[in-house]
Amino acid sequence: MREKLFILMIIAIFIYAASSIASAGGKIIVCGSGDSQELLRTLGKAYTMSHPGTEIEVPDSIGSSGGEIETAKGNCDLGRVARPL
Repeated sequence: MREKLFILMIIAIFIYAASSIASAGGKIIVCGSGDSQELLRTLGKAYTMSHPGTEIEVPDSIGSSGGEIETAKGNCDLGRVARPL
């Protein structure tokens, strides 16, 4: 049950953030931890198919710290973090 809730939370946050960022169109880069990477890639492909003009890129893992740093620098739109902030 807890795992299903976690996955639903990831999906909800991803969709909310992606739609907020994508309102102007373009590319959304989601970098960071490898945790749930494949799930986010699948969600990104589905989102891109239903929102033409928007591309979601989920690069290979650079770790939670890397996701925080690159997002803070503005190199990523969303950071994937697999630990408490």
